Amino acid sequence: MNGFYLSGNTCLACLPICSQCTNATGCTSCNSPFILSTTFGCVCNTTASLYLSLDGSTCSPCSTVITNCLTCIE
Repeated sequence: MNGFYLSGNTCLACLPICSQCTNATGCTSCNSPFILSTTFGCVCNTTASLYLSLDGSTCSPCSTVITNCLTCIE
């Protein structure tokens, strides 16, 4: 089921940024605008000029980044 994984006999929720996962930290697909990294974590698509919020829960456009933020790549 999307958004949940089976742990023993219990269904548990994936991380909010994962649309599918195999365990508490292993995403197999991500909710938009996140994309799946090679380490099976969801990351912001920096090629689309997005950066990850400090709490790790949202992607925001680089135009809203504070001065000297190094997360956005031109």
